[in-house]
Amino acid sequence: MRARDERAKLPIDSAKAIFQTPPFINCAGWDDLGRWGDEGGARIFHCAPYYVPILIYYMGARREELCGAREGCRPYIHIAANEQRRIKNAQSKRNIPLHPELIRLGFLDYVGKIKALGYKLLFPDLYSPSSRSPLGNRFYKLFKPILTAAKITEEGLGAHAVRHLFGAQLKKKLLSKEDRADLLGHSGDSETRERYCEPHELDTLFEFIMKIEVITGHLVPRAINLIPWVENKEVAPFSRPSRAKPEPRSTVGVT
Repeated sequence: MRARDERAKLPIDSAKAIFQTPPFINCAGWDDLGRWGDEGGARIFHCAPYYVPILIYYMGARREELCGAREGCRPYIHIAANEQRRIKNAQSKRNIPLHPELIRLGFLDYVGKIKALGYKLLFPDLYSPSSRSPLGNRFYKLFKPILTAAKITEEGLGAHAVRHLFGAQLKKKLLSKEDRADLLGHSGDSETRERYCEPHELDTLFEFIMKIEVITGHLVPRAINLIPWVENKEVAPFSRPSRAKPEPRSTVGVT
């Protein structure tokens, strides 16, 4: 059995609890996503902590595949190596259709706004010019308070566990291992399978993802609201100051 098959998957009730937390309904602020906003409010910010959990749940992509994605998304997300991140294996290069819930919740409008601002990354709120760490690491730091708010504290029940829930749901719907692999980007069990089994067309993959239980129907679509420093195209506030050496002091007039 491969190691990935032994990883924990998130119980469906815990996944539902994630989407009952402040970032998806009414948060205190972009820098305080784990805390509820004022009573009666409906403040959400369209950013990685909002969209990435929804994308993982409905599409089964890896955390880093999404966090490092480029803005050129259509009604599907293209997973491939780029300047920001590598992919795990040859089978990881794939297209995954968008679930209708993502479209309902404004994802394509978000993509359009990010593109109009000139960003190359789909989630610029994760990027710091002073860091070379994977963008998924930054997402994990932001996702942790959301998990805590959902009372998910067990070790290993993070973004990967949401992805494994996706695979488990498809397995329950009797999708074959090969069908699931086309969505999850898994390699085949044999060289023959990897060489000669063609990936499914997008229409077929769309039929597969429609088998996933909808657990975000209570979320209300809002006008796209970017994090202020992203909208203003400012450097991330969590960026470290430049470590460049200071200019040498002038010695003119010094004896």
